[in-house]
Amino acid sequence: MDTQSTLLMIGLAPDDLASLQTLLAGEGYRLLAAASLVQALDMLEREHVDVVIGDISLSDRDGIELCRQIRQQPDLEELPILLIAAAEDHQIRLQSLQAGADDFISKPLSFTEVGPRLRTITRLNRFRQLAEQSDRLAFLTLYDPQTLLPNERYLNQYLPDELRQSRQRGQSVALLYIDLDGFQMINSTLGFRVTDLLLQEAVTRLRLLTEPDSSRRLVRMGNDKFIIVQTERCNILELAQTADQIQQALQVPMASQAGEMRLTASIGISVFPQDAQDSEGLIAAAAMSMMLSRQQGRGGYQFVSQHMNQQLRERLHLEQALRRAVERDELFLDFQPKVLLATGQLHSVEALVRWRHPQQGLLPPQQFISLAEERGLIVPVSRWVLNAACRQLKQWRQQGKTDLTVAVNISSWEFIQQDLVLTVRQALERHQLPGEALELELTESVLMADIGNNKRQVIEILDDLKAIGVTLALDDFGTGYSSLSYLKRFPVDLLKIDQLFVRGMIQDTDDAAIVRTIIKLAHSLRLKVIAEGIETGQQRDFLQQQGCDYGQGNLFSPALSPAEFEHRWATS
Repeated sequence: MDTQSTLLMIGLAPDDLASLQTLLAGEGYRLLAAASLVQALDMLEREHVDVVIGDISLSDRDGIELCRQIRQQPDLEELPILLIAAAEDHQIRLQSLQAGADDFISKPLSFTEVGPRLRTITRLNRFRQLAEQSDRLAFLTLYDPQTLLPNERYLNQYLPDELRQSRQRGQSVALLYIDLDGFQMINSTLGFRVTDLLLQEAVTRLRLLTEPDSSRRLVRMGNDKFIIVQTERCNILELAQTADQIQQALQVPMASQAGEMRLTASIGISVFPQDAQDSEGLIAAAAMSMMLSRQQGRGGYQFVSQHMNQQLRERLHLEQALRRAVERDELFLDFQPKVLLATGQLHSVEALVRWRHPQQGLLPPQQFISLAEERGLIVPVSRWVLNAACRQLKQWRQQGKTDLTVAVNISSWEFIQQDLVLTVRQALERHQLPGEALELELTESVLMADIGNNKRQVIEILDDLKAIGVTLALDDFGTGYSSLSYLKRFPVDLLKIDQLFVRGMIQDTDDAAIVRTIIKLAHSLRLKVIAEGIETGQQRDFLQQQGCDYGQGNLFSPALSPAEFEHRWATS
């Protein structure tokens, strides 16, 4: 935060007050508390407050009366008010909005909601103050007075510069042109007050999608139309994902005098430089594709490029087929051996999933794993892999390879599941394997993304997996962004050097230095090291000289079917 904001919490239950204090610890807010509305009004006379957070049912007066009392004070007409309310309190929420509330926080309280809503409302408050302190007319030429979002004039000034910089960087820029479906009909049938409340809530939800992400900028084009400028992740799948997020955010029920309402939007997507070379053309192209989307029905989106639309349709068909792949027994595993570098002796195997598509034939992981992660399908696929790998390992151990272990990759989606530890334990018990028989490979990016949200929970999950006896490996090490201070806290056993460095270490002195450093770092932390992607004897010899413990790559063996593995490594 640029400056410290003061929050006044009014009439909160002890549990809610403690939760908010915990959630906001370290966020830079100054927190004040009042037990009642009377005490709060007294504090508002003596203290500068940026945001009020109240319970919708106070001990002496309700949240509606809180809003009315505050709004009656001439100096507090613009003071942002957030109310805590249960999700089902739709009628009370509506009455509170009419009395002057700005937004709501749902129970149970979570930082994923509290944090973004507070950031949004404090930023809006600063915009209002800026408008009051500066030349109001000059300010409002670039900002919409109702929502305080950047307006079309702002976009026309900002976008050409953004396109120019993106052209110099060789990057893409995307526009998502959003038209709220049926808004004029709502206005004509229910009136402008209902329409205004719904618009405010729609804008809040769009802000929650865009403002935490510096690569997205939300602009109001007028009435019920908006544009999101997206300057990163401009490929077809991630833009489709953004469009899906918009639809999902709008379709959560909103309270109105007519009862619960769900909004949808028609969205058009244009991409620079493919669809247009300048800002005017890019906006026009997005608007045209939005109209095409609206003609095809509510709640959809269209790309300008027919080729991109075709690609998207193909990906959607692939997604539908992937949803059925597990139940139709179309997935299978290959296994790539890992060896002791010093002797070449078999140490373990890594389970690698494959898909035999009924029409397209054999599909490698790079064609469907990213799709599974983007569309939320990775958890059932990963759980199938875990159980199939454990089942195969049990067979091999029964055949005499009693010391063989198997490695399975864990995705970020699976890692954040609350029942990951239980899932692993059940898979081991189902196939009568000890925890030591299983290695779980997690990437740096998985751990660092989750640890940023809840460091204690992440480390607890890792500790619980270690308690089962599972080996934990940090995959693709060196390509992520974990710091040494976090690395020493991870209860991992093994670092896996990414094949990018292995491939270049003979010719590139920088890659060689990175490999040496990773090996020394791991050993100083009492961790083992494995290098993947070893293709030549020269690479193997270099890694041996540096003390690398294990190796994996086509020099030793490609990924093999279970039958091929048994034939090739029968005596190992």
